[in-house]
Amino acid sequence: MNKQERIQTIQTIRKRTKPARILSAVVTGGAFLAAHFFDQSIWSILVLICALAVSGVMLGRDSFEISRLSDSTRAKRLIRLRSIMGFGIISLMLLLIVTTELRDDTDMALLYVAGFMLIGIVIEIVLEYRIHRADPEQPMSKEYR
Repeated sequence: MNKQERIQTIQTIRKRTKPARILSAVVTGGAFLAAHFFDQSIWSILVLICALAVSGVMLGRDSFEISRLSDSTRAKRLIRLRSIMGFGIISLMLLLIVTTELRDDTDMALLYVAGFMLIGIVIEIVLEYRIHRADPEQPMSKEYR
């Protein structure tokens, strides 16, 4: 399968899973806002953790389908690692923000956001480069977004 066919296949996968991804993002965002603004923090944190777990499963399925397009086992592992790292960084950032907000330490929450965004960008760039080296026919994420 050449690069253009892979781009078409990935776009089809993303169109098919778009409603579920949007719903997952809305539930995760709602749980985050509930944990942030309401006093019933334990329940909202549990809902946030459940929403993050559902998001992780959906992201794992997407990355598995995208990784199946490559013939290189190294590229497949790196594609899955990219999604796991992205999910992990977002999850840790949200949970740390919630816990710092519960302690009324807003300055640390802003520092967490900035730090995790920087780490996420660096990891994404490094993994994209390594995926491209492992399988030059695998499209980069900017080519199918």
